Amino acid sequence: MVTGLIPAWSTTKSWTAMIVGMLVDQGLLSLTDTLGNIFDDEADWDDIVDAEEKQTLTVRELLTFTSGLCEPVVGLVDGLVNQNSLADVLNATRYSQNGRGSFEYLGTNHIMARVVFKVSGQTPLEVASDAFTAMGLVEGTDYTWDSFGGVQGSAFGFKCNARTLAKLGLVYLQQGLASDDKRIV
Repeated sequence: MVTGLIPAWSTTKSWTAMIVGMLVDQGLLSLTDTLGNIFDDEADWDDIVDAEEKQTLTVRELLTFTSGLCEPVVGLVDGLVNQNSLADVLNATRYSQNGRGSFEYLGTNHIMARVVFKVSGQTPLEVASDAFTAMGLVEGTDYTWDSFGGVQGSAFGFKCNARTLAKLGLVYLQQGLASDDKRIV
């Protein structure tokens, strides 16, 4: 049995989706919110490739991989490591009008982490801290989470053990409950 922490790769997206659900429950975010509305005062859209189209993308489209964003504008390695600002994240992928509405897996973009940070004023890990405690997770023992420009990644970067992954699955199976009396989402 593996007891060490190993990269969970794209299951990081499942942790991020849980956090987004928490923000929706708190009324801080809606699945119909657009990137243009979320980042209205932060993004310099003049510096963003396909800015007009990217501003219209909704949280729901981003979570369901139907936004029309596709991999990557830059080489894969550059896209993985160079997402240290909102502009980096927004420019890390291309937009395809033909792809909008159709499923296209977006494996390397940390855009949802920046959405979480913008609407809550906290990093994904800070937002999830109470939920992780309710799940019995201890940072460093059960998980670590890599940051990109001070914000944990939402596409990858979560490292954990099998027990930690099972706990996330259990929360989903229990319809958002970490225990009999503690609802997370």
